[in-house]
Parts: sequence; structure tokens; C-alpha cells
Amino acid sequence: MSSRVFSVLFVVGCTVGARSQENPQHYLERAIIAHNQSYATVEANSPRPLLQAITAVREEYGWIVEYEDPPYEGSVDLVKDSSISRTPEGLVFLIPAGGAFQSTYPETPDTRGSPDGELEVLGKIVSDYNATKNPGKFVVRALQDGSYALIGQSSENSDGKEVSVPPVLDTTISLPGATRSAAVTIKLILVSLNKASSTKVGLGMVPINAFVQSQVTVGGSNVSAREFLVDVIDQIKAAKLIWELNFDPDGRVFYLNLLPATQAHYNSSGKRTTTILR
Repeated sequence: MSSRVFSVLFVVGCTVGARSQENPQHYLERAIIAHNQSYATVEANSPRPLLQAITAVREEYGWIVEYEDPPYEGSVDLVKDSSISRTPEGLVFLIPAGGAFQSTYPETPDTRGSPDGELEVLGKIVSDYNATKNPGKFVVRALQDGSYALIGQSSENSDGKEVSVPPVLDTTISLPGATRSAAVTIKLILVSLNKASSTKVGLGMVPINAFVQSQVTVGGSNVSAREFLVDVIDQIKAAKLIWELNFDPDGRVFYLNLLPATQAHYNSSGKRTTTILR
């Protein structure tokens, strides 16, 4: 399958990722990973520092790791987006109040290909993150296909208190069993999810050609939206995909981004490139 399958991204609504790229100068463009003999350190600085850190880590080792925001509500977890210099009078755009984050985790020659090593690394990074004052608290969860997801499980409420939040993709829905395009199936999942949950989820970025061309067979009763999503992705053969579920505090809506998984490579001079995982 040609890599051109991933050359077109379909965007619906306002994706959080697109706006948060317009960062003030103190944010990093991407997280930095430094390797030592028995450990590595990832350094991030972003409105979503855990997402930035885990993006670098999954690319470094070629892992499939998903990410889901909790809903951000409290003033502690949100700040004005200073990257937007001109807005209509009185209009303020908000972003998560993230910043610097660093985690040092164990690394061995077997880390890249070891499921136990992957879980240890992810667990250490999430534990280090949860010990900071950056927004949200997360948990590592194993998915039915053997991959892992970092899922937001608590955030500050409007009173400044940390409260547990049910992950929106845990919502159970039902879909009639049928073979459809991946694009149609994803839309049906979101329509059913929005009917079943008070929290709304919109479609962000997806590789539309791959989704239109791929046929998937999905169906079941009282199944979590996340399980349906994993099932759809596992049936797409063009390449491996990951998802990110980002919360837009302005619209009070999540956006689901489905992206090709990539792996980092370095030449003899240390120049970094990435390739799509298949």
C-alpha cells in the first residue's frame, strides 16, 4: 500500500492539536530523549507535556501508545493561549496549563522489544507525571490488542478540587454487526457515543484515504467505544495507527485524532528522521 494513503488528513471542527502547535517560545517543538548506559531521560515542555513526552518515547522505540485527555475545567488546569495575539474583544482561548516535565526511566538493550520493559517505562513516566503540578492525573491501561493507553482519570474541578472523571471512551454503546468502510464505522461509533454520553466527542484528524478504502467488520451490544475503536484500527492493514483524544476547553468537546504510528531513526551524524510503521 502506498504511503500516499496517509497524505490527506480530514479535519472536522477545531482540533486542539492544531491550535496548541502555535506555542510561545518557551515550549519545545518536540520532547528530547537523552540516553545513558542503563537509563534514559525524556524532557518535555508543552501545554500537554505528558502527550509530548509519550509521543517522543513511542517514536523512539516504535511502540503503539494511545493518549486520552481528561476534561479540563478548573482554573488551575487552564491558561489563556498567549500564542493567539489577535481575537475579538473579550474573547479568550484556553489551553491546558502544562509546562516543563522530565522523567528518567530504566533502559536496557531489550527495552525496545520487551512488553514488560514497555510497561515499566510507561508506568515510570506516568508516575513521574502524576507527581507534578501539571494538569490531569493519568493511568496506564492495557488494551485488548496488546497495546497501551495513557488515560486521564482525574482533573481539577471548577472549585479547584481534584476529582475522578470517567473516561469518555469507557462509555458502552451498541452497533449492529456489519461490514462497512472504516470511515463510516468511526462515524457510527461517535454518533452512538454522543447519544450515550453527556460528554461530546468530535472527529479530528484521520487518514481519510485509508479509512475510505478499508473495510472492517464490527458490531456488538454494550461494548465500550474504546473496544470498538481498537477493533476498527486493528483491521486497517495499510499501516499501524494510534489515536489521541484531546479535550478542547473552549468548546467543552473532545476531538479524536487518528494518526499513523511512526518510528524515529538516526544516521551516523545523529540526524533524526521518522518512518511510518506497517
